[in-house]
Amino acid sequence: MPRAAKNRLHVALTTLRQLGLGAALRSVDHAYALDAEIVRVVG
Repeated sequence: MPRAAKNRLHVALTTLRQLGLGAALRSVDHAYALDAEIVRVVG
C-alpha cells in the first residue's frame, strides 16, 4: 500500500474515533466497516 493511502486511512480512522464512532468500527476481512447495529444513517 502506498504511504499516502495508508496515511489517509489512518487519518480517517482517527477522525471517526474522535467523533465517537470508535465502538462502531469493525475489522472485517482485513478491511474496516461501521457496525450497522450501532450506526444509523438518517436522511
